[in-house]
Amino acid sequence: FTVAVFLTIAFIFYNSAQVAEVSSEYSRYFTAIINKALTYTPFDIVLSEHQVRKLAHMAEFAALGFFLTFCLRVYTKRLIAFCAWPLLFGLFIAVCDEFLQRFVPGRSSSIKDIFIDFTGVCGGTAVAICIVFAAVLTRGDTDLSFESSGEIIGTVKTQGFRNSANTLPLTQKF
Repeated sequence: FTVAVFLTIAFIFYNSAQVAEVSSEYSRYFTAIINKALTYTPFDIVLSEHQVRKLAHMAEFAALGFFLTFCLRVYTKRLIAFCAWPLLFGLFIAVCDEFLQRFVPGRSSSIKDIFIDFTGVCGGTAVAICIVFAAVLTRGDTDLSFESSGEIIGTVKTQGFRNSANTLPLTQKF
């Protein structure tokens, strides 16, 4: 997952380093593809180039949040205690991304874009945490600790759905 994090950051910065004309050309191309695909749905939706650009920002930062969370999971089981790290690092990359755009001809930076990017990071992180919890609950025999500053707040030890005769497969210790 570490490689995926670095590749995602490189992809984000590469896209931000594109001059306005090139970036707009890509946006027009993908807007046409997306709007063509939307004609096959029962919804009467047509997205503007601006909307596609903002959704693309959110999507690439969602991927970053997703990979950052799984990268963290590789290094610690205390995911909840450390879930702020992917969020803060994602916010840092969003700020750097907008700062980079200030120096690219025809591009500008905005606080609103930082919030859009950070929303993507939060969404990707939330999806990754849900996947981790689902895996822990179904796989069983895994501790998921809730620790903060070295003080144990609580732990959840799962017995697993497959191997347990209990109707409630969780036991909590606080």
